Amino acid sequence: MMFTACAGNGEDPATEEETTTAEYSNSNLPSKYKANTPGSLTSSNALIDASALLQESQGLKQIKDTTKMMELRTKDIELDFMVVDGLLTAIKEKLATAGGTSIFLASGVVSIEFSQEMKNKLTSIFSSFLSGTELDGFIGSLPAVGTSMPGPALCFEDNTVNGYDNAISLSGVDFTTGADLASSCTGPFEKVIKWNDAKSKSYVLNKFEDATFGFKSSSLFTYAAGTTEGTGLMTFRDGYKDSIVDMSNLISMKECGASNCVQIKMTMNMTMEFIPGTPDTSSFSINGKIDDNGGFIESKIGMTDPFNPTNKVTFKFRETFDSTGVVTAQQTWDGAAWQGAIDTANTYYSDTTGGAAGEVNLDIGLPNVTISGFATGAASTPVEKRYVLVASGTTCDANITPEQILGAGNYFDNGTTAEQVNDFQYFGDPTIAATAVVCESTFDTGTNQETFSVLGGLTVTVL
Repeated sequence: MMFTACAGNGEDPATEEETTTAEYSNSNLPSKYKANTPGSLTSSNALIDASALLQESQGLKQIKDTTKMMELRTKDIELDFMVVDGLLTAIKEKLATAGGTSIFLASGVVSIEFSQEMKNKLTSIFSSFLSGTELDGFIGSLPAVGTSMPGPALCFEDNTVNGYDNAISLSGVDFTTGADLASSCTGPFEKVIKWNDAKSKSYVLNKFEDATFGFKSSSLFTYAAGTTEGTGLMTFRDGYKDSIVDMSNLISMKECGASNCVQIKMTMNMTMEFIPGTPDTSSFSINGKIDDNGGFIESKIGMTDPFNPTNKVTFKFRETFDSTGVVTAQQTWDGAAWQGAIDTANTYYSDTTGGAAGEVNLDIGLPNVTISGFATGAASTPVEKRYVLVASGTTCDANITPEQILGAGNYFDNGTTAEQVNDFQYFGDPTIAATAVVCESTFDTGTNQETFSVLGGLTVTVL
C-alpha cells in the first residue's frame, strides 16, 4: 500500500521545519509484524571471510541475501500496519452502526488524516533503502500534513476464531482499471492481519506479485506470533520464472529465545534450460541456528551439468560465524565423514548436530506436516514442484487467494538421492491440516499470474 499525493506539501524537504521528530506508533494493533532479525545477519561488518572457498561461503551468503530481501518486503507490511492502525477506530464505528460481526468497506469509505508523525515514520521506513535525491524526491511526493487520505477496500471481522478476536483483510487493486479486486468479505484479498484483544497473539499474511518484461514473480509472506515473546514463526515463499529460469525459494525463521535467536530452514530449487531438452538443475538447502552473537549453519548444494546431465556434483558444508557475520570455522562432507575443524565452542553447534549422516535436524513445523508421494525424477527429466496446501473444499485454480493458503513447499528430484529436496512449512489453522488439499503452483504465461492446479496422489501427514 502506498500513499499517493494529489499535491505535494509545497516545501523543500531538505529545509522544511518539522514540528516534531516523533514517529507514528501503533496504538490499536500489535507492534510486531515479523520475526526478530539477528544482528549477525544484518551487521554492516557482516562480510564473508575472504579466505573461504566459494562453495564453503555460499550458505551464509544466501541466508544474508534472503534476509535482506525479506527485510525490504516487510517495509510494505510496516506501512500497512500504520494505515490500518490509524483507520481502526473509524472502521469499528462503521461496524457498530451496521451491526453484526463483520463489515466490508469499499475504498474511500473511511479515511485517515496524514500526520507529521506518519510522515516521519514513512521517512524512517524508506530511508533504509533510499538515499540522497531519491529519498528527497520520495519525501517531496508525500501529501501535505493534515490531508485526508482515503482508506483501501477492506473487510473487518470482530469475532473470536482460533484465538484471534479481530481480523482485517485488505483488497488489492487492478492496476489496469484502478478498481478494487474485492467487493465483499468473500475477497479476494492480498493482505490479512489478525490479532487478539490483548495484542499478545497475531498473524500477518502478505502477497506480492510482479510480471514485467517476461519475468514473473510471486511472493507470500506470513508471520505468526504466539502469546509468548520470542516464539513467532516467519515464512517467505518466493518464486519466479522467465523463458530460461524457473526458480522457487522457501525460507522459515522460528524465534527461539533471547538475543534475537532464530532457527532457519531454507530451500531453493532452480531449473535453467539454455539448450532445449537439456535442463540444468540445482538445489540448495540450509539449516541453522543464529542470534546476535553468531551461529551455526549446514548447507547442501546439488548441481547438474547441462551438457552432460549424468554428471552431478553435491557439496555439503558446515560453518560457524561470529557476531559480525565473519566465518570462524568450516567443514566439508566427503561422503563418509566431515573434514576440517569446526568451532565446537559455538553456542549452537551442539544444539543443531545429531541428525543422520551429518544432517542438521531442526523441527520448526507448527504443526509438523509432511507431504509425500511425489513422482521420481531422473537426470534428463528432473521433477520440480512448487506447491501450496489449502483447506478441503477449496478449488485449485487462479482464484486462490493468499488467506486460503495454509502452507507452502518445494519438491525437487533429479534421480540422485543426495540432491533430493522435499521441504514444506505449514503456517495455517492447525485443526484442518489433516484434511487439506495440495495444489501445484505455476505461472500462466497468458495472464502473467500465478495459478494453481490439483496435485493428486499425495499424502498429507500431521506428525
